[in-house]
Formats: sequence, structure tokens, C-alpha cells
Amino acid sequence: MEAQLTQRALPVIGLPAMAVATGTVGKIPVGVQLIAGRFREDILLSAGADIEKAGPKMKIADLA
Repeated sequence: MEAQLTQRALPVIGLPAMAVATGTVGKIPVGVQLIAGRFREDILLSAGADIEKAGPKMKIADLA
């Protein structure tokens, strides 16, 4: 529970956040978590879109 403190606390204090996949290391997915100021979802979504465009094309699932 302590490792998930930021995921639990952000909605409580009203900060928008999102996670963006940035690629893989071997078969392990890696990414970043973005946090914006209150009522600044516009900046958050714009930054997430920019990061997503700059990275490799991600598959939804690899069933192989």
C-alpha cells in the first residue's frame, strides 16, 4: 500500500494524473506517470500525447 501512495493520494487532493507507456525493456513494459496542477487536464493530455507520439508504436497485447 505504501508504494501506491501517489496513486491513492492524487485523486484525493484533486490533481489529475495519467500513465503513458514509453516502450519495453525485454518484455517488461515501462512508462511514466504524469501529474498536472488542479484543473490543468489540458496540459496533462497534451504532454501525454507528445510523449506517446515520440515513442515506439505500442501493441495492446502480445499473445505470442
